[in-house]
Amino acid sequence: MVRITREQRAANRERLIDTLAAQIAAGRGRVPTVSSITAELGLARSAFYNYFDDVEDLFRAFVDRELRLLASALADRLAEVDDPVERLAVFVRAALSEFAGHGAAFEAATALGLERRVQGSEELGPLAAVLATVLRDGVAAGRFDPVMISPLVPELILRAVGTHQAAIAAGTVDLDEAQSVVSHFVRRALLPEPSDHRGEERP
Repeated sequence: MVRITREQRAANRERLIDTLAAQIAAGRGRVPTVSSITAELGLARSAFYNYFDDVEDLFRAFVDRELRLLASALADRLAEVDDPVERLAVFVRAALSEFAGHGAAFEAATALGLERRVQGSEELGPLAAVLATVLRDGVAAGRFDPVMISPLVPELILRAVGTHQAAIAAGTVDLDEAQSVVSHFVRRALLPEPSDHRGEERP
């Protein structure tokens, strides 16, 4: 039996995820089958099960990867912004914009009964970590209400951002309007009360 290296196994796993993503996009949300995925890669159908239990398991890996990549990209982008309030606005706008480009993936998630997973707090952990840094820096700078340091706040904001993510992805909710409304809503929620803030009035 030919043994593959850890690197080869990781590369094969990524190829399976890439193929799933491509077939979902090409099929406009239609869920691929194990046979269609392995056929495109020239693999035996049985080889699929060396990496994933089924298509749902593969889709979960796809979601996890996309969220990690988004979190990394957001962290890099936010590092270029100094003002905590503007960093928060950039986070919200960028997250909503990313959702807009994943309409087919949301349709596939619904078909698989996994739409709640895409919005789940555990799966959004990488984004929550980035957001927690933004909040912590904002509180330290006196720009956000001190209570916003609570670990509950990132999840609350992500739920506000994610409430209409499937509709944005499907194009039934205008992206520009969603970015404006959600950014304004979150910003107002985080700013200290006027009596507590250091010289800045609440909008």
